[in-house]
Amino acid sequence: CCPPEQEQSTLNALKAKDLLKPIPSKKVRVLLFVTTHMSALHTWFLKSCWPTLLRNSLLLDTADVAVYLNSDQEGREEDMKLLQKTFKHQNLSIHVRDNPGYQRGAIAALSDATREGWFKGYDWVIRVNPDVIIRDDTFILDVMHNDSKATGLLINCDSSSAIIHTDFFGIKPEVLRPDAFLYPVSGNAELAFTHDIRDEILEKGGARWIPGAHPVREQCRAGAGRSIEDTHVVHFHPTKEMMNDSTCPIPFNFNKGNKRTVSSGEQCSFCEGEGKGGIPDLDLEVPNTGGNTCGLIKSMAAREVNGSDICVTIQKEERVCCPGKDIMKNSWNPFLKHIAHNPVQKEERVCC
Repeated sequence: CCPPEQEQSTLNALKAKDLLKPIPSKKVRVLLFVTTHMSALHTWFLKSCWPTLLRNSLLLDTADVAVYLNSDQEGREEDMKLLQKTFKHQNLSIHVRDNPGYQRGAIAALSDATREGWFKGYDWVIRVNPDVIIRDDTFILDVMHNDSKATGLLINCDSSSAIIHTDFFGIKPEVLRPDAFLYPVSGNAELAFTHDIRDEILEKGGARWIPGAHPVREQCRAGAGRSIEDTHVVHFHPTKEMMNDSTCPIPFNFNKGNKRTVSSGEQCSFCEGEGKGGIPDLDLEVPNTGGNTCGLIKSMAAREVNGSDICVTIQKEERVCCPGKDIMKNSWNPFLKHIAHNPVQKEERVCC
């Protein structure tokens, strides 16, 4: 049930060989479940780090958001205004409760979610506190879209037994019992959560461990004792000096296949030419790429640097999307000129 250290660094999303994986047959519905008592620390993160995070992470930008808010009553109106501003582009729901205490509040958030059905209809639920930052979403997205046997995206607090972190986790709610989280067996949030997912996720091999997030010191906190750059998810507490500045100190590494911006002079070239970028048919599906079209692959190219390994892999598909690019070099042969524009015969370039 527990992740060996080497397993946490085995998957590096967006290697060249992984770029053209099949498109999922349907959109993955994700709920971001944020739990907060709106401390000064949580408020600072919502103002300083979350706007950048939401703009650039495909995982979070496309997720619905449910906030479990148990702040002090006198400040709730302002707290709700900040949440509405932070998540203004998301489908947002806010669930207000009184705060029963640190551990009890963490347990109650999941109990209420089950009791009131907040997780129903979602393929994945990602839980975070505002000071727990997904600084690299590549692994999470790769698992969600390409690993059908995965049912949990987890961080273990312990190296010898399973004590699963609750300030961050990802679960497929459909695999859990209908009464999961309703009857906690412990007053400790991590122990109660671990018990509720043990049979359905841990024992059945559905757990996938967030790279680099396993703490290396005795503290149940994502990435504790590690360099921030080494973990995909980090539970970070800035210094007072940092909090005097509104600049987020966390170095993000957003999914290169989604929202990375590359200057026009550096962009990977793909089927450059007249008309639609030199591609006769943008909707043509490229064989052996799981349904990716020429238009989509060209968009991928625009987010990669010319000459990179990923760019070279993408450019191999020019033989399908714009075969005329190479064929026209042989302008002495009228037959090759002809098949460059023939939608049937040009597939001979692939089939034979």
